[in-house]
Amino acid sequence: MNNPIQNYELILKELTNICSPISYRYNARKQGIKDKIIEMMLNSSGVRDIGRVLKISKDTVVAVLKKRQTLTFISSQNKSNQCLIILMLR
Repeated sequence: MNNPIQNYELILKELTNICSPISYRYNARKQGIKDKIIEMMLNSSGVRDIGRVLKISKDTVVAVLKKRQTLTFISSQNKSNQCLIILMLR
C-alpha cells in the first residue's frame, strides 16, 4: 500500500520546482538585491554607482532607499567593541 504522506511530499516537491523561477527578467527582483543596495549605500557608494554595479535602474535604487527611511547597520570592529551607524534619509 502507498503511504499518503509520501504522495503529498512528492506533489509538494513538484509544485515548488514549478513555482520557483530559474532566472529573473529584471535583476532588481532577485533575492538579496535590496540588502546589497543598502550595504553599498552604507559603504558610500552613489546611486548611479549602485545601479551600474548591480545592473539595475537608478530609479529602482532610489525607490528602495525611500522605502527604508531609517537604516541601521551594526559592524563589529572587535569582539568586545561594536559600532552602530544610523543613517537618516529625507
